[in-house]
Amino acid sequence: MRLLFLTLCFAAGLAAQQPNTVTANVSLSQTITTGTAVFFVQFLDASSSSTVDSAVAALTSAGVTASDLVDVAVELNQGFVVSTYNFKLRVASGQLGATRDKFIAIQRTLANSQTQAIGWSSSVIPTDDEISIHVETVDERERDHHQEEAVKSPANVGHFTAGRW
Repeated sequence: MRLLFLTLCFAAGLAAQQPNTVTANVSLSQTITTGTAVFFVQFLDASSSSTVDSAVAALTSAGVTASDLVDVAVELNQGFVVSTYNFKLRVASGQLGATRDKFIAIQRTLANSQTQAIGWSSSVIPTDDEISIHVETVDERERDHHQEEAVKSPANVGHFTAGRW
């Protein structure tokens, strides 16, 4: 009876699995400091010879190295191997535009590829000085805007004098 129960449990477990599927995941956590632009890059490679080195080689022109790797997923599904390499590239916030342009160039290079693709997003963690400069700039723009409006239509600008507007 026990053997029959174990056999049925094993068969049910096999039936619940997807056929021809293998999945592996690896992750790493990293700390990001202020004054840094962060690029989250996902590189997909659908060839059976895909390696971390081949993913890094495809992204090296943007400054990606193997030490930027944070996650790998490999999936075998219906005979196709799909490797997903996730990178987190940190650059100085002043290099945001130049690095973005490098990723755009890589995307254009891979546009007609049948086996490789790239996706990415970015964010900036400003320093206190950068926040202060931005706030001052916004305040200056706001002040300038109000001064321009006052010059354009002085009738719309009220002054409190002797209890009336």
